[in-house]
Amino acid sequence: MSNVFEFRIEGIEKVKAALDRKHMQIVVAATKGLREAGELLKGEIQARAPVRTGALRKSVRVIETQNGCAVGPEKFYARFLEFGTSRMSARPFIRPAFEESKEKLMEAIAKAVKGALP
Repeated sequence: MSNVFEFRIEGIEKVKAALDRKHMQIVVAATKGLREAGELLKGEIQARAPVRTGALRKSVRVIETQNGCAVGPEKFYARFLEFGTSRMSARPFIRPAFEESKEKLMEAIAKAVKGALP
């Protein structure tokens, strides 16, 4: 076949290695951004948490998960305050904190990832 062209790329292993390194840098940056966003949300939740003894506010944690991070209070009664019960109306503080700060959270993540890009 005389109409067949053959192409060879030399150094493809170097390119793959460079892409792998960049991928890891982006993953690390995204993880850092998620952690920063989690800390921002933690502050917003703490600021809005109802205070009686201060235990609820102090129990708000940022926990890294396999796919990101989880942010919220560890006190079991936080759900009753957030959603209410049959005998108590809801006094939401987690959802409003998220809704109010979600743009800032996205900006923190985007800034961290952009820092890892060329």
